[in-house]
Amino acid sequence: MKPRHPDAAERSTALTAIWREVLRNEDLSENSDLFEYGGMSLHVLQIVGRIYDTLGIDVKPRHVFRHSSPLGLSDFLEKESEKGPRTRQSTRP
Repeated sequence: MKPRHPDAAERSTALTAIWREVLRNEDLSENSDLFEYGGMSLHVLQIVGRIYDTLGIDVKPRHVFRHSSPLGLSDFLEKESEKGPRTRQSTRP
């Protein structure tokens, strides 16, 4: 999958949608903390996978643990993108 490099607003919106889907809670906002809403390690792994599938960005679980709101993670990713792309090669045929 080729990375899409969304802008900050699009990335934050996409991350919020992922949080809502994984936690099955449509009331979550971009400031909602994953762990305050019942998130666990399994949810972090699901989020990491969905971020890659949706945005083509290779996020490590530790990044989600450290930046546990959609906006916080989006801001982190923005800073990281200034250092260079965080994508991975697909092993899928």
